[in-house]
Amino acid sequence: RAIGVSNFSVRHLKELREDGAKIVPMVNQIEASVEVQQVDIRDYCLENNIVLQAFSTLRGLNGPAKQVLEQIGNAHGKDLGQVAFRYLYQHGYTMVFLTNSQARMKSNQDIFDFELSDEEMKQVDELNLPEGGGWGLPRPDDIP
Repeated sequence: RAIGVSNFSVRHLKELREDGAKIVPMVNQIEASVEVQQVDIRDYCLENNIVLQAFSTLRGLNGPAKQVLEQIGNAHGKDLGQVAFRYLYQHGYTMVFLTNSQARMKSNQDIFDFELSDEEMKQVDELNLPEGGGWGLPRPDDIP
């Protein structure tokens, strides 16, 4: 048996275990992008073998991150979305993305023929916004 959770913070995941859950979550779906990196949740999930599934993955591509992602993308012959997806993938995320375009779906999945260098990963790490959550959603840490 397996369960998945959504928007669970580290506190929520620990409370679930402390409350005697017999089935540990296999997946935690959270908002994650180059601007909303959820580092504490990411690290906890990876350390505890909980799959991270990111939604709202393309947040920030038109903001301050655009120049950094364009520079990295140009070096690899990739677009902004592909760089953002590759970044999340290298940090251990699986991703959910929505498109009505078959070409965009194919492009979104075309991230396995390149790798971001340590320096490029650090550049994108610096794009994280400390206030977190976007799209009007509360941050997992703000949910009681």
